Amino acid sequence: MAVSDDEVMQFLQRNTRGPWPTASKLADLKSNTHHCELLFRLVICRNIILSATHKIRAMETASYCGTRISILVLDDTRKNVARLVPIYCYKIRALASAFEKCLEYVIRSPEDGWESRLVSESGKVTLDCLSMLSQLGLAASVEDISNTWFSAVLVLDTSILSYVGAHLEHFDGRMHGQVVLPSMGTRPSQHFPMPSSRSHNSVFQDAQSQWTGVQITSFQRGNSRWGSAPTRIVFEKRSFSCLDDFLHHKTAWVCRNRPIDGGKLVESFGGQPSLFLSTDAESFADIWGPMWSSHHKDHPDQIVHYNVGNGMILPWEESGKSEKSQEKTRQSERLGDIREEKLCHWISDTDAQEESNLLGAAWIYLSPGDRLLIGAGQKLEVNPSCKTSSATVKELLRDIGVLHRAGTIKKTRYRESETVQTQVGWSGIGIGIQANYKIRERNWKEVIIETWKNDPRRRVPRILEFWLGVEVSMCTRNARRQRLIILLGSDTMQTYLKSLSLEWADPQCEIEFYAALSNPDYTAFRTLWDSHVDWRSDLGAAIGCCLDALATTGGIDGDLQALWVPEAASECIVTLSRHEHSWTQFLKDTRDSCTLAVFNVTCLQHPGIPKKNFASSCQSSRFTSQSRLELLPLKSQSSLQDADPLEGRTLLETSIIINKEYLPNGISLNTYHRRDGSAGTYKQCWNVKTLALRQDFGFGEKGILEVIHTLGSTRVLTWWKFSSVHWMFKGKASCKHHHEFMGDEELDTRPLEVVIQSKSKVQNYKLLAQTSPREGAGTPTGSPLASIREGPSSVEEMQASSADGYDHSPSGRR
Repeated sequence: MAVSDDEVMQFLQRNTRGPWPTASKLADLKSNTHHCELLFRLVICRNIILSATHKIRAMETASYCGTRISILVLDDTRKNVARLVPIYCYKIRALASAFEKCLEYVIRSPEDGWESRLVSESGKVTLDCLSMLSQLGLAASVEDISNTWFSAVLVLDTSILSYVGAHLEHFDGRMHGQVVLPSMGTRPSQHFPMPSSRSHNSVFQDAQSQWTGVQITSFQRGNSRWGSAPTRIVFEKRSFSCLDDFLHHKTAWVCRNRPIDGGKLVESFGGQPSLFLSTDAESFADIWGPMWSSHHKDHPDQIVHYNVGNGMILPWEESGKSEKSQEKTRQSERLGDIREEKLCHWISDTDAQEESNLLGAAWIYLSPGDRLLIGAGQKLEVNPSCKTSSATVKELLRDIGVLHRAGTIKKTRYRESETVQTQVGWSGIGIGIQANYKIRERNWKEVIIETWKNDPRRRVPRILEFWLGVEVSMCTRNARRQRLIILLGSDTMQTYLKSLSLEWADPQCEIEFYAALSNPDYTAFRTLWDSHVDWRSDLGAAIGCCLDALATTGGIDGDLQALWVPEAASECIVTLSRHEHSWTQFLKDTRDSCTLAVFNVTCLQHPGIPKKNFASSCQSSRFTSQSRLELLPLKSQSSLQDADPLEGRTLLETSIIINKEYLPNGISLNTYHRRDGSAGTYKQCWNVKTLALRQDFGFGEKGILEVIHTLGSTRVLTWWKFSSVHWMFKGKASCKHHHEFMGDEELDTRPLEVVIQSKSKVQNYKLLAQTSPREGAGTPTGSPLASIREGPSSVEEMQASSADGYDHSPSGRR
């Protein structure tokens, strides 16, 4: 039979000399008060862990949990990794039993020498609590044993609360981003109120409520992330890489130790990075399932992927030996987990329709016992937490002279004609020359726009599904090729269309039109076009208005012009200079390539680029809600991995068709197949794992792409260059060059995905995050653009930054 609170109170009254003090001060109590308070605190912790076991029993009765629950714990041996740790219900009951046995042994044994029995038995409880916290990867105080008890029981109790809400729901309905676990304090008798006029149960309840909200202090020792600095245990809301759509953009509760400096919590500057999730399939399915495994048709023991929610978890190929992989051994030794950990990526069913999104996991399979490290990704991804302000960006672009009204032309002077005159006289022959240049050219973009506008009978909606568009991120200036119909559904184009006075014969046609543009299925508009012949005139006119607005965008004189409509009736053209974004010269309009560009509010980041390459990342993550608009100083660290993300090289993500008569060294063809072993859309695919660095891919008048790094076996990181010497030997008119994939042809070989990085390491504009100014904060001094660096870096600087070789650098991840 459990020891009751009344039984404990009667025991304390018998063994405390003198009457109960009216004030809970150490000076008013007798010599054995320290042991009385220790016993008192033991009862409080016993009651909390008993309450936890009652909750577990209720959950088991309701079939809400099985033999275990789980908790998300930040891994202190690796950066930005959280582990989903199972907590077996029998261990919670065993800890509660340890508390109960300790109390029973002290209270129900002869009262002589009860203090020594308390110290001896409570030491065993302390070891059990330390073992529990150690299994979870959390630190605890060894200076104050009651805080060790309190840490263990509160972590377990809070874990149950978090588990009930799938680690996603807020605890009390309020939008707290962090919960600090309470503490008993370190001084005896500070919370030892026992007035005799109160009932015994209310005394324990009052004492327990007094400790609520006090920060828990613990001391982490040994070789750890925080060294020997004091820490405290908190639950905080964090986001996960590539699982954001799966979790419906909700953040999850993650438990961690946070350091304390001078009694204050050490806050990390800027936004918290997204986390990788280390888990096994069973634990993941228990909290966020159901989940099914899909096996290879010829090898049943190989798992192709896990189907879960509205997508699937795929194994993913690592680009070199990652930092997380290098620390795997140390983590296994500490946690006693020796299972193989496989890098994985969650992808939605919509994205899985594009086979190119699945190839990153080709030739890699999972086994039932593998531990999953979810969070990989080699493609530009939207960052939904970006807080960049359109108004601030618009003001800045206008100030630096790269924003002007759509349809306007800068005042220029050009040569219009050329006339040659010859005059013969007594004094000799006189020759005069007057130049007049005319260029006969009609690129693919002109053909597409003119045909759609002027010949309705030749309107083919299939052409809108080609990869003719380029989406430029307003925040990072990173860009990616997009299907034109997806680009027309962007925020910029939707704002533009809704500001026009379009006439619709049928109101339902307008509704279906905007629904098709917003549909992630790129065939939705073609389906609408084919199913409603009577709507084609209105649908074609609306698309024609979009093409009119985009006609002046694309590669112009080496720069990239992109349309931006931040609000109605405010069409603007944003210029990305070739001096800052060298890849813009690759987007030149030719007879077989076309660029229609949009400046959009999406924040595009690339988690797969090595950190040493300084890929451009989200600007708003460098500002807090309390900081004013100002440029943050670079950290004075020698490591390139710690460089300030405000300074980076922008990226263009696209695909290319390889000319098999003009192959670089190290590239090879592999038989293409789906991951489940079935036949795919393509017959072959390119393997670039052994592709030699500094190899060139020539694209005729579009320039050359030089390989600087391989991203796994299916993607390459390049930069653009142009060399007149190249064409001196190859011949400018030679057809032996590669082509950018536009999606307008069926191929046997899958196009190769490339990421083109700017040669210039540009310091992005500092007024890219709208934040709330601090009260009384002064106005930043100096010109707002004083620290913006213009123009390309020198070749020597670029060579120095890559002197140690791109082939062995770890692949950066979100």
